[in-house]
Amino acid sequence: MTQQLHRACDVVVVGAGCAGLATAIAAAELGLDCLVLEKAAKLGGGTAISSGYLWVGANHLHAAAGGVDSLEAVTAYLRYVGAGGLDEARMAAFIAEAPYALRFFEAAGIPFRLSPRIDHYGMAPGALAGGRILETPPIEASALGAHYDNILLPAGPLFRLGGATGKGGANSPAFWQAARDAERDRPGQRASGAGLVSWLVKLADARGVEIHTGQAVKRLTMQDGRVTGVVTANGDTIAARRGVVIASGGYESNAELVRRFEALPGWQSMFPKSISGDGLVMATEHGAAVHVIGNNLSVFLGFRNPEEAPGGTALCRLSGTQELPSPHTIVVNRHGRRFADESFFQAVAPALREFDVVAREQPNLPCWLIFDQRYVAQNSFGGRPPGAEIPPWVDRAPTLDALAARLGIAAEGLADTVRRFNADVGDGTDRQFGRGQSAWGLNRYAPSATLGPIEEAPFYGICLHPTALSSAGLLADPRARAACQGASDPRPLCGRQCRGAHGNRLGLPNWFLPRVRPHIRPCRGTPAGRRRHGVIRVPCGVRPFHRHRNYRTGGSSPHCGGAARRVIRDRLFSSSCRRSKLDIRPEVEGCAESERPARNGDEP
Repeated sequence: MTQQLHRACDVVVVGAGCAGLATAIAAAELGLDCLVLEKAAKLGGGTAISSGYLWVGANHLHAAAGGVDSLEAVTAYLRYVGAGGLDEARMAAFIAEAPYALRFFEAAGIPFRLSPRIDHYGMAPGALAGGRILETPPIEASALGAHYDNILLPAGPLFRLGGATGKGGANSPAFWQAARDAERDRPGQRASGAGLVSWLVKLADARGVEIHTGQAVKRLTMQDGRVTGVVTANGDTIAARRGVVIASGGYESNAELVRRFEALPGWQSMFPKSISGDGLVMATEHGAAVHVIGNNLSVFLGFRNPEEAPGGTALCRLSGTQELPSPHTIVVNRHGRRFADESFFQAVAPALREFDVVAREQPNLPCWLIFDQRYVAQNSFGGRPPGAEIPPWVDRAPTLDALAARLGIAAEGLADTVRRFNADVGDGTDRQFGRGQSAWGLNRYAPSATLGPIEEAPFYGICLHPTALSSAGLLADPRARAACQGASDPRPLCGRQCRGAHGNRLGLPNWFLPRVRPHIRPCRGTPAGRRRHGVIRVPCGVRPFHRHRNYRTGGSSPHCGGAARRVIRDRLFSSSCRRSKLDIRPEVEGCAESERPARNGDEP
C-alpha cells in the first residue's frame, strides 16, 4: 500500500506477525488507537509459515481436560531448559502472565485447543507428556473480509489441516489425501501458522485496527531522550503518543547479521526476505542493548526446494521434523560419519558448532542427508507425498561409493557408517547415538519406525544447510521495554517495547519451544500483563489514560468490552494485584525525579 501515512496514533506496531498483531489487539481492547506497519506485501511474517504452536504452562485448557500442572513444575522445566543461562525475571514474567494471555485471546475470539504434542525435553524435571502446547483450529479466509487474500501462505497443501509435525504427519498417505480434499473442497481453509495469523487478523480487523502492508519502517524518531514515533521508507512520519512496539522478527534473511551473530557456515534462511533485522538495526542506532544467546538450540538442518520459488530463492525447508526422524535415513559429515541422533533435532544443534582446533574447521558442516529407495517408497521428501519420485536436483547413485564420490564425502567412512548403522537397526538399538529413544522422538515414531536400514539402491544424498531462529535480539526487561546499552544495570529506553523475536527469548541459551514465530514470550502484547510487564506502557511525561478506570467501574470505552475486557479487569484488580503492584500511572523508571509526572493524588 502506498498511501500517505502522516498522522499520529497512540501505539505504532512495527511488524504484522503473531507478536505484532497480538499487541494491536491488546491496544484496541484498551481503547488505544493502534497502527500496524508491515514491510512485506502479505501479513504474517515467520508466523504464517510456521506450525502455529504456542507453549503455555499451567493453562486452563489443560486443567479443564483433567490435566495436572503447576507453576512450580513449569518453573522447574524452564530452568532445566535454560541450563543456568536464563533471565530469572523474564522467565517469571512469562510463567505468570502467559496463562492470562491465553485466557484473554480466547475470550477475544480465538478458540484455542490442546495439541497432542509433548514437551521437547521429556527427561527434564517438570516435563509433561502433553497439555502445554496449543494450536488453533482451521479458519476460512472468507472470515477475513478485506484481508481475504492478504495472508502469507506456505508452499503445498498441508497447511490447510495443520498437524503435519504430529505422528505420521507428512509420511501419512491419508493425511495427504485429506489435505488434497481440503484444497479442492475448501480452498480458503487455513490452519497451522497461517491459521493462527488469520485468527489474529480477524480479531484485529473487528476492532478497527489499521493495518498497512508494504510499509517498511526505516528509523525511529526521538525527542528529549524518548522514542516518539517512526519514519517509513516512503518518508512518512508517524507520531506515537504512547509508544512504539517493534515486532518485526529477527534477522534470519540478512546475510550480514547472520555472519556477525551465528557462526554457521552455509546458512539458509527459513523465513521470508522481509525478516531482515530492521528492528534490531533501528533500535541500536539509538543506544538499545543487544543480547546474544550463546548456545542457541533453535538450530535446524534443511534444504531449499527450487520448485517452490521458480526464478527466485526458495525458503529453507526444515528436515529435522520430516526427513531426519524417518526410517532409512542418516546424516553424515564430510568424513562420512554420523554425529548425533537424527530423530531429535535439539541433539543435532550443538554438534553443528563443534570446532576441530587441529583441522581448523567445523567438522559437521557441511553435512548430508543419505537415504535409499525404500525411504522413497514409504515417506515424504521435500514437500512431496509419500512415494513421489525424487526430483532431479537430488544426487543419486547405484552404490554408496559412487554417491560418496558425487557428494564429496569420504567413501570409506560412509561405507563403514552405513554398515554399523544397519547392524544396529537389525538389533533394534542405535548404540552410537540412541536414535529413537528420546521422549520427543518416541512421540513421533517408535524406535522400530525411526530406525530403518539403508540398503536398497539407488542411494540418494542432498547437502543440508543450517538455519535457525536468530541468536541475538534486543535486550528487554520483564516489562518488554528495550534496555539501553552500556549501563551495568540496563535502564529502559523510554517509549519503546519489543515483542516476538526481538524479546530475546527469556535469555534461555538451551531454549526451544514449539515454534510459532512468536514463541509466547514475556508480555508479547497481552493485556493481562499490561502494567506488570509493560505490554502497553504509558510513556514518561504522558498523563495516565483514564479510560483504564473503566475496568474497575465496569464502564465502557470504544473497543473494550465483553469477555476479553473482563479478563483484563479481573487480572488487574485481583486481590493479588492491587495498586501497590499494578500501578497505572505513567511509566517513569529511568527518568529523573524532576521529570516524573504528577500522581493525580494517587487515586485508587
